[in-house]
Amino acid sequence: MNPRRAPLYAVGALLLVGCGLPDKLDPIDLDGPDGPTAADFSSEDDLLDRYDDEIEARFLALEEGSFVGADDITIRYRVNPVAGAKGTVVFLTGRTEPILKHGETFFDLEQHGYQVYAMDHRGHGASDRMLDNPDTCHVEYFQDYVDDLATFVDTVVLPEVDGPLFILAHSMGGAVSALYLHQQPDTFDGAAFSSPMMGIDTGVFPQGVAQMLSVGTCNSSAAEGYTVGHGDYDADALFEDNDTTHSAVRYQLKMDIYDEHTELRVGGSSWRWVCESFWATEHLQRLGRHTDTRTLILQAGDETKVLPEAQDLWCSEAPGCQLITLDGAWHEIFTEADEHRNEALSKAVRFFDALVEAR
Repeated sequence: MNPRRAPLYAVGALLLVGCGLPDKLDPIDLDGPDGPTAADFSSEDDLLDRYDDEIEARFLALEEGSFVGADDITIRYRVNPVAGAKGTVVFLTGRTEPILKHGETFFDLEQHGYQVYAMDHRGHGASDRMLDNPDTCHVEYFQDYVDDLATFVDTVVLPEVDGPLFILAHSMGGAVSALYLHQQPDTFDGAAFSSPMMGIDTGVFPQGVAQMLSVGTCNSSAAEGYTVGHGDYDADALFEDNDTTHSAVRYQLKMDIYDEHTELRVGGSSWRWVCESFWATEHLQRLGRHTDTRTLILQAGDETKVLPEAQDLWCSEAPGCQLITLDGAWHEIFTEADEHRNEALSKAVRFFDALVEAR
């Protein structure tokens, strides 16, 4: 067994110990009169007017740094320090996303008293790629993502942070974070996941067929090639054809970012990435009962990229987890239309605020 898979294989041993579920903790009240509401967050109405000078300029002025992850891959990050912050948020993006795409969310978190430490996953954003084709979303071992997060937390975040510490993560970042919370249960005070990738929606392919195909190519000469239906980044993709956000404004800002910063682009996934992700999420679905960290799952009501039932399973078994479904929302909640995005962020901030007060 490759040692970089050992932490996840250890899950199997845990599953043999006991069958009963731990008692659920009382959920945190996220609907009371105190705390921010959706109206207290950034709005599509003036986002285009504010973006260049207020949001992107602020992001590009943030402290930046790097560290060396597994296999000598350089991982790059940004830090948004806030004087007198009530807490620190470690932010993880989803598959293909650079952290620059979420500058608006970092700005909102700052307005509500939270400083942000955010890193680009290996093969994403400003971090090093592993293949000659930089568009390919590829990873040798899913555990490498988790180990990169651990290195980031241990060498960058913890030496600088004294106070409440949280994870806010989207999609693939949610899977990485949930695995980290299992392996390192005592680091974070809480976590909020947007559309976490706890299971992969395989679309027209039956789940079993997709897994069989990916396993068959995982260690073959085709492992670094694109999986079925995937290819290089599509600069001509239209808003009307997308199924990830209802916000035309935020969709166009994303496309503008990739037009201006072509080095941040990522296209489709390699067979190896798919194989590793199936393997990781299959184990992750069984880990809820072994994860004690207070967790909020923000579930997209009209999800097409990941499996809501996998999120339901994980959260139903995790003693400190509560789940909110955003009716009508698509996958990319943090770049969705205001009615979905801002509701989600208000819940996440209220969740963190409650944990700060209880600390």
